Amino acid sequence: TQYIFGAYDSTLNIYKTDNTISSSGALSQINIGDAATSAPVIVYKNSIPEILIGTQNGYIKSYSIDATSTVIADSSAKGYSITNIAAYNDYYALGGTINVIHTAGSNSQQSYVYFISDNLGNKYSSAGYLIQIALTNDKNGNKEIVALLSGNTFDIISSGKLVDEFKINSIDSIKSFALADLKQDGNIYIVFNNGNKLEAVNMQGAEADNFPFTDPQKLGFTGVPLTADITGDNKSEIISATTDGRIFAINGVSGKVVTGFPISSGAELSGTPVLYEYNGSLSLAAYNQMGTFAAWAICSGTGKVFWQEENGNNGNNGYVGAAVSQNIINTFFPANKAYNYPNPVYSGATRIHYYVSEDSKIDIKIFDVAGDYVAGLTDNAQGGLEKETQWNIGNIQSGIYFASIKATSVSGKVETNIIKIAVIK
Repeated sequence: TQYIFGAYDSTLNIYKTDNTISSSGALSQINIGDAATSAPVIVYKNSIPEILIGTQNGYIKSYSIDATSTVIADSSAKGYSITNIAAYNDYYALGGTINVIHTAGSNSQQSYVYFISDNLGNKYSSAGYLIQIALTNDKNGNKEIVALLSGNTFDIISSGKLVDEFKINSIDSIKSFALADLKQDGNIYIVFNNGNKLEAVNMQGAEADNFPFTDPQKLGFTGVPLTADITGDNKSEIISATTDGRIFAINGVSGKVVTGFPISSGAELSGTPVLYEYNGSLSLAAYNQMGTFAAWAICSGTGKVFWQEENGNNGNNGYVGAAVSQNIINTFFPANKAYNYPNPVYSGATRIHYYVSEDSKIDIKIFDVAGDYVAGLTDNAQGGLEKETQWNIGNIQSGIYFASIKATSVSGKVETNIIKIAVIK
């Protein structure tokens, strides 16, 4: 038996079918008593599936699958619209945005505050407009909530506390993202379309090696990227479509196009494609704006799927488990992980990239070719994660510069790497 769930206004629809095309099925309609503002999310409580839905007045309502369902949970952020839910088993997190009006005399200004809370009682709020949340586990098994805000900002939240925050440089607004274990290096990566680039960053905002990938025709990517292992190495590839209907699969390690791709749907897609299993093969289905529906077998087996459709999976959970740790770097401060990009840098800023195996303080000193001191930057880096520190070059003249990157770990290790940066204006 299979179910289809949907919500419209204050009605939750549950369509039940016996999985045959000829079946007319049965439709149940439940009045939830408030306008639905989030997608229905399927969770499991004591191995029994339930439906969570957020409402306009800040309620989380929970229903069993049975058509005779009643409300069995009703709580949390009363007074605020709940627009996002991410869940795994009996854990869920929710989010929404509050519109704040500030009045001074005859003038009024509008600002936004977003909130995140979970069913364990943890709460976090800050300035910003919430677009999307997703859920994963860190290397210690703790739940981490990834929140995308307007202004291309990502917040990483755990147990009601802000773990990290970073902003992505982009001309366009980032509208959505996916999660994936790209490299089995212990890191979950955030994957998103950024104009004509397909990007992957870790939980500290550092770009994954060999990314971003740029559309060769520079037309741009659209929709939500999908992530799955389709080459059989247990690491994820990234699948994303361009505005003219080409669908790419990019190897998560090398950043190169997978053999057999791109495939063409013939026109720009309507919405996000879907990964699904058909006759033992991982397959991809898409519908384009010319009205054509098409499907392809893209893997000889079922593969390992991380993000299979718009909201993560067919339960709208927005969840990806912890990354596998098979390719961990044990060197404290490896030289091959110290570099900057773009290089040369023509305007704006460059990102100085590095990796440390232990929590460390980072001191960066930049000199010109004559050895004169130009700028200094400091940062903190989490062990086992790659990190980036931005250097703004607005007042910097054209020339060759050297950045001395010094890492001092909490255990007392001290190492330095030097990189060369070209500035061209």
